[in-house]
Amino acid sequence: MDWITALKNGAIRKLVDTGAIQMDLFDERNLFEFSDPAFPGERLIVCRNPSLATLRGEKRNALLEATTRELETVQRMVASGRLKAADKIGVRVGKVINKYKMAKHFELDIQEGQFHFQVNAAQVAEEATLDGLYVIRTAVPREHLSTDDTVRHYKSLSQVEAAFRSL
Repeated sequence: MDWITALKNGAIRKLVDTGAIQMDLFDERNLFEFSDPAFPGERLIVCRNPSLATLRGEKRNALLEATTRELETVQRMVASGRLKAADKIGVRVGKVINKYKMAKHFELDIQEGQFHFQVNAAQVAEEATLDGLYVIRTAVPREHLSTDDTVRHYKSLSQVEAAFRSL
């Protein structure tokens, strides 16, 4: 029995940072296979889906805009004096940030009677580099399963998951 799975964003980020995944390799093809010492005896196949990249970028921008609008509302409340205490401002800001799960993209400055924020553009750009990328990981030898077949089988796992959910 063998397995096929995918890496999470944190592991993908490490592979990009160490140079194991080179973005310029996608010029000719939207997938390539490589190995990495962090995953001994395993095959890693990185895939790029431009449609997914566009979708994720649009979703992130929409969430950033929605979060910014609500944080601006909190700023107006602080400026008008309706919110004064730093802890109350923090609670209100926390509700907004948690609602859209965008805390990592904002720099917040909360003080008594003051609230300022800005989008962390570097963090947003860093996350955007991973848009549309996913890395498939397997121990199945290449002789038994080609790169293209590995990707095809990974994509078909959604049907298996749907079958289990229906049970």
